[in-house]
Amino acid sequence: MVGSTPVLDTDPLSPALLPARSWVSRISMDAPSGRQSRPFGLTRLRVVPEDQRVHVTGFHYDPVRQISVTTAGEPLVHSPLAATTTTSSTTKADNQTWTDRDPDD
Repeated sequence: MVGSTPVLDTDPLSPALLPARSWVSRISMDAPSGRQSRPFGLTRLRVVPEDQRVHVTGFHYDPVRQISVTTAGEPLVHSPLAATTTTSSTTKADNQTWTDRDPDD
């Protein structure tokens, strides 16, 4: 102690400068937060209008296994959602250009 002031209170590296109490969240967990406190990845998120929504049937969420399953109970990852998909790329050789389409596995 120097005079009536403790030495640690004037030290810039003193733990007394760090928060001494637990942090209290000012964001409600029960009500939606405003736009000012949205995570960066959600800042441009918009609600999709009902007429533009795509409703997919044939599978549901299994809360016990915590995965999406087909109506037969098989994991959705084991069944293809599309019959076939292809990847397109443009190839240029000898001053000629064409589109290649390769089937995805």
